[in-house]
Amino acid sequence: MNASIEKYLKAYNWMQWLGWLSASCLLMSGVSAAFWVLSAFQLLALAEIFHAYKKWSSTTVALCAAQTGARIYMLIWMYILVIEGNAATDAITKTIAYIMLYCWCLAEIIRYGYYLFRDSDVWKWCRYNAFRLLYPVGVSCELFLLYVVFSRTAELWIKILMIITLAAYIIAFPKLYLHLQKQRKQKL
Repeated sequence: MNASIEKYLKAYNWMQWLGWLSASCLLMSGVSAAFWVLSAFQLLALAEIFHAYKKWSSTTVALCAAQTGARIYMLIWMYILVIEGNAATDAITKTIAYIMLYCWCLAEIIRYGYYLFRDSDVWKWCRYNAFRLLYPVGVSCELFLLYVVFSRTAELWIKILMIITLAAYIIAFPKLYLHLQKQRKQKL
């Protein structure tokens, strides 16, 4: 790989690692405090679709687009539920949103930390073990938030959209999780 591309990817990974680390610190002050930082770094992750397309990373375009797109989709619904509708949102929904975002932060801190410190056995162990807890917990929180959207709307098109989303999760999550398990067996 070209040296300038390697420098770019190193800078990108540092920026993402620091961004997710700062978002996790802001999250301690509440979901609203961290929302915009989280959103900015998740939108920045759209660049990873290009990285995959150019073969600068080992992931596939489809997998990267699905994960990044799903998170942006969830951020939109979380904004509607928790940020914009803050006064009407119950404590359980806010707590679930917090747990979801914290799972995302931890997963990304570990992932970008691994990219930056590949020679470290600690980062490697975290990279290939933490997802076993973080992904199911994060996805469970995402599904709960989608259920809340479904249950609170009278709009038929939103209900249909939530059903389609649920079907996509049921199809995609096992494939993603098994892919990560396969990678874990190869790397550890």
